[in-house]
Amino acid sequence: YNRKRIHSALDDLSPIEFRKKILHNHVRFFEGIP
Repeated sequence: YNRKRIHSALDDLSPIEFRKKILHNHVRFFEGIP
């Protein structure tokens, strides 16, 4: 039960972290274009 609860909490945070990572990668990608 406890493990499931922690897992669901991580799932709740996951999309935000995922978006941050993607945004960061896009910014770096576009900065690399001359």
